[in-house]
Amino acid sequence: MCIIVGVDPGKTVGIACISLDGNLVYSPHRTFAGIGWAVSEISTLTWLR
Repeated sequence: MCIIVGVDPGKTVGIACISLDGNLVYSPHRTFAGIGWAVSEISTLTWLR
């Protein structure tokens, strides 16, 4: 499955992952998160294979 990942940086970091047909797949958020958190959250999407 191919997905599009968007990251909204700031005080609260949001991640949105959508499939190519426009369905929301995953959407976590966290306050005061760093790049490490964002990368680890995105890497958990291996279950989409």
